[in-house]
Amino acid sequence: MRFIIACLLTIFFTLAYAQEKTQGEKLLLVMGIDKVLEAQKEAQKIGAKKQNEAVMRQLSADLKGTHPKYEAEIRSLLDEMMDEILNSWTIERAIEIYSKPWADNFTEKELKEVIETFEKNENKKMLKMIMTASTALTNYVSDSYTRSTEEAMKRVMPKLKEIMANANASRVSQARTVGFFKVLTRNVQVYVEKGNELLVTAIVQSMKDFDKHPILEISFSDSNGNGVALYSFLPHEYLTDKNKASNGVKKMQTFDIYTLVKDPGQKAVNYQFNFVEQ
Repeated sequence: MRFIIACLLTIFFTLAYAQEKTQGEKLLLVMGIDKVLEAQKEAQKIGAKKQNEAVMRQLSADLKGTHPKYEAEIRSLLDEMMDEILNSWTIERAIEIYSKPWADNFTEKELKEVIETFEKNENKKMLKMIMTASTALTNYVSDSYTRSTEEAMKRVMPKLKEIMANANASRVSQARTVGFFKVLTRNVQVYVEKGNELLVTAIVQSMKDFDKHPILEISFSDSNGNGVALYSFLPHEYLTDKNKASNGVKKMQTFDIYTLVKDPGQKAVNYQFNFVEQ
């Protein structure tokens, strides 16, 4: 029994010691820094909720017509992400870090004197005003950041979706047709009858048997390799012999391409063919 009591007393005094605040931490609490940090934490929670709603608005068009479970899954994922971010810092740890410069530059006696000064009634009003102003400042910064983020997302997200769609389409096409078709000759020139269109011609050889002619993709890029335009054509839209559009193509057989595309502009300096198996 005595042993158990001794263990309980040891635990009690250990916890009491762990909860004891340093003079620097006591000073910050007297100053009301914990209230400022609590307000900052709350402002971040509100900002996180607004950012999640902004993301959902940007995704609304993509989710339209889909099963509600997918929207719920995305919301849950965003909530988990924001919770992780919000929990990345604590008020206790922030006060511990903030109090260190005080402890490093002031003696225990000096800190006690500062605490006593701040605890006087004539100084409490001034200190409260300073903390209130600090809270308002942090809320302003947080709210401005949230609003600016949402406005930026409105501009960037549509462009980002377009870029990713083109990138995915290009990757899928290339992955499905590597080595299947060989371009023997190709040429692109301005179509005289229509100055805003280009005439694309080519002779292509199939490297295996196909039940159908492939879908033709013509992509244009700038000098940095960035996509500028992507055009897609079914066999009857590009074959010179339209009667063969529904036929297959044999290994080593060639077929002629003749089609028009809208001029992608001066930025387009390179082009390539992709063939998608039907």
